[in-house]
Amino acid sequence: MIHLRIVAPRFKSDRVLELLLASDSVLNVIRLPDAARKPTGT
Repeated sequence: MIHLRIVAPRFKSDRVLELLLASDSVLNVIRLPDAARKPTGT
């Protein structure tokens, strides 16, 4: 088993999700919109 955490820009996240869900080898996909953010001032 491989556990992945993928952080993708908002404009690409829908496509990333489509690709993951289309794969027979991917299980248990959880999408957490706005869970990762770039800190203010950086």
